Amino acid sequence: MIPAVLPCLRGGEDPVFDWCTGPRTALEGELADVERRIAALRRSRTALAGHLADAGT
Repeated sequence: MIPAVLPCLRGGEDPVFDWCTGPRTALEGELADVERRIAALRRSRTALAGHLADAGT
């Protein structure tokens, strides 16, 4: 991800981020991937909590 974002940094010692097309697309894809992983972890958590609840009764 860093190589995709680096071209958008402008300035010297105190760089400023200036949106450019490539990184925005890459970051949107990364965000979608994170959302998918979160959804999968929530499903796993729900299943695990259900198994533990069943084991306790």
